[in-house]
Amino acid sequence: MVFKSIVPSVDIPHVDVATFCINASRENVSSSDTPAYVDISTHATLTYGQLYTMHEQISSGLLHRLNVRSGDVAAIFASNSVHYAPIVLGIISSGAVCCPVNSTFGESELEYQLHDSRASVLFVGPMQLSIVHKARAAGQVDIPLDRIVVIGETRHTEFTSLQELLDERPYRHLCDNLNIDAMAVLVYSSGTTGLPKGVMLSHRNIVACAVLYAAMSRFLDDHEPNPRSDQIR
Repeated sequence: MVFKSIVPSVDIPHVDVATFCINASRENVSSSDTPAYVDISTHATLTYGQLYTMHEQISSGLLHRLNVRSGDVAAIFASNSVHYAPIVLGIISSGAVCCPVNSTFGESELEYQLHDSRASVLFVGPMQLSIVHKARAAGQVDIPLDRIVVIGETRHTEFTSLQELLDERPYRHLCDNLNIDAMAVLVYSSGTTGLPKGVMLSHRNIVACAVLYAAMSRFLDDHEPNPRSDQIR
């Protein structure tokens, strides 16, 4: 017997994760000046227009300045900030694989994930910079200095700063020649049964989950029982 969902079927668009996210925001946000992300602690704000521009500049910088190629892994070892989303979208849009690293990791944990994922680029936040310095001094991190990108406004003589990475040169977008089953994100399990394991998520995986979640939310909204009718009983 075949069981079918009561939720209507949906079409999964043939699109990469970054393009899907950007297109969705453009359809739902009336102005590019609308704040997309706000850091309450620092009051830093990133508008949707800045998000669109910065993710393009990060993609271009990865391709033109760091010679990143499709399928290369770029790790992010950073706390949450207004720059996190454009970095994720920029990595994916360049054709590279985004690999988030737990921001509370120590040197040995960082070493394991970078080596296991074969990351060739590392974005690091200011709060995690001391861990990277210690790991490099101990020979645990061997990513070239110019491929370690420090998130923030400050320029660094040793590493590449995020501002130095940004590039405005045009590049061939991933969506122009997309394999929807290619890996987009490489996340790591908690490691409860041993060492953490890499979990490969394709563009199709992530886009399908987003589309299905949106469809389910709309279905539930349309079929919510009237709370007043429940009270009248």
